[in-house]
Amino acid sequence: MTDDGKRIRLAYEEEGDILEVVFDDVEATCAVELTDNIVLRFHRQEGRVVAVLSNR
Repeated sequence: MTDDGKRIRLAYEEEGDILEVVFDDVEATCAVELTDNIVLRFHRQEGRVVAVLSNR
């Protein structure tokens, strides 16, 4: 749970070996590939991180 009381959701997709950590229910409008295996999804207009994805 975050400091403001929101729940953090984890989703794992076994076939693609992808873990997604979702911080907010807001729809992501942009994504940035931080590394070959990590993608940051965010809502650009609100300046909020929505999720982080990690894959192998």
